[in-house]
Amino acid sequence: FARDRWVRSRGPEGIDTAETPRPRGELNAWAYERACLPVDPEFGPGWHLGVLPFDDGGTAISLVASHTLVDGLGLVEVI
Repeated sequence: FARDRWVRSRGPEGIDTAETPRPRGELNAWAYERACLPVDPEFGPGWHLGVLPFDDGGTAISLVASHTLVDGLGLVEVI
């Protein structure tokens, strides 16, 4: 189940912050957009972090990671 070799992870280029605030009702659409972004543990990025400001002053954060790098319990411990 493991890869045949180890590779260096360069991680994502940075935190992807949405430039335009959205209504809170569009949270699910934004989360789906984030989930559809590619993650590749070998060629990168193996994970990505996104921030969405809401037009009412709130903020949503999305962290998507490849399961080959970390599982759900690992993500909970990181957070």
